[in-house]
Amino acid sequence: MVKLLMREKTITICRNSAPYEMDEKNTGNNFMLWKLTDKEFEKLWKLNIWEKLGEVCNLNVGRFNDVEFTGENLYRARDFLIKESLKHDAPEIRKLRDFFENGILRKSGVSFSF
Repeated sequence: MVKLLMREKTITICRNSAPYEMDEKNTGNNFMLWKLTDKEFEKLWKLNIWEKLGEVCNLNVGRFNDVEFTGENLYRARDFLIKESLKHDAPEIRKLRDFFENGILRKSGVSFSF
């Protein structure tokens, strides 16, 4: 029997805007860290949030991607998530929106590692 290793799904904001590698050594540089459960990830997947975020920001957001949102994409993503949070009563969307709002305030990036 083959057992698949599932990669941890995280969303982070750095303490500063310096580039960084997503690995165990740099977790101290995280200002905010969200380790998504499979249920949280799948709920957002079924609402098509990941794909729509990718379209809005012209980025490839998928199940097995590392993506960083910076600059204008932070605003695009935040604005999109504000609209989506009005359509869907999902705390996961509001939490994701909060990450982008904090990324804007801190002038840092928001990174997805799926």
